[in-house]
Amino acid sequence: MNHATRRLYLATYCWIDVLDGMIEKCYIFYRVWKYWHSPMLHSLSMTIASAYDMYLECCEGKLVPEWNVQSVETFHTFREILSSQMMRYNPANLQYPGDQLMRANTSKPKLQRAGERGDYMKMDLQVAKRS
Repeated sequence: MNHATRRLYLATYCWIDVLDGMIEKCYIFYRVWKYWHSPMLHSLSMTIASAYDMYLECCEGKLVPEWNVQSVETFHTFREILSSQMMRYNPANLQYPGDQLMRANTSKPKLQRAGERGDYMKMDLQVAKRS
């Protein structure tokens, strides 16, 4: 190994250990295992660990000084808040960019799809035909 490569390795290998520790703290598992579950769960755990790291950067005021927060949530509390938020998520509400392209919306007829604000469109056409 040349000197520059070794110096880079020694400067950054501890961050891999930190990420591995955070991935283990996620405790994400399934009862039934298929061969594709392991890489999927690993990537999900890595995403949660990266999201927590971004949360810490925002709370410390590194990005915007006004975002500085004195009481920062622990990793486990952050994970619980994140999981409850994802359990309430519904792409039919159109809250995030790209939700209109998800299967929950594209499989519905256009009159039943959500509007711009997230509420369902009124079917005025059927009311007009009856009166």
